[in-house]
Amino acid sequence: MLGTRHQLTVTTVACVVLLTCVLSFNVDQKNGLSFTGPLEDMFGYTVQQFENSEGKWVLIGSPLSGQPAKRTGDVYKCPVGKGDNTCVKLDLPMLPCV
Repeated sequence: MLGTRHQLTVTTVACVVLLTCVLSFNVDQKNGLSFTGPLEDMFGYTVQQFENSEGKWVLIGSPLSGQPAKRTGDVYKCPVGKGDNTCVKLDLPMLPCV
């Protein structure tokens, strides 16, 4: 009986320690940004922060954009820190190769 109680205590302590490790990931919840796009195109499959002379951006991948006809996918460019969370579709499959 003592062995089972000891095993339950060790399991409980291990769960508490692991749970605190998982919950300790620090994300800025006060200044979070949310971007929306077509879920059927898997909007948000990839996300990349980007900065250039125009400002700060988040590039968001949508690999199923144009399915099933073209099968090309696309990328959305979303502004950061401009008060406008409207994303612009880059229409990369329409652009010539670089």
